[in-house]
Amino acid sequence: MGKKYRVVSKFRFTLFMIIMVLMIGITLGNILGYNDVDGDSKTEYVTVVVSNGDTLWSIAERYSDGSMDIRQLIYEISKINGIESGQIYAGQEISVPI
Repeated sequence: MGKKYRVVSKFRFTLFMIIMVLMIGITLGNILGYNDVDGDSKTEYVTVVVSNGDTLWSIAERYSDGSMDIRQLIYEISKINGIESGQIYAGQEISVPI
């Protein structure tokens, strides 16, 4: 016959069980990918055809959601599209993060 165990301290047993359930949940979440940041932080882009008179500033203002400084958005647009001089031309297609 097997050995019989008894709980000496209900508090310690309960604490042990809570910690075990949390550790199993965290481990399963990591294995299954529930804790990945990729799903929440994917940036979407819209392709914009530059018209006569458009500037990076006017395009950034048009597509800004107000959560980022316009200058930062202009920097992001320039970096994404490889625009080093800040010059854009009519008919040029650029990607703008939204």
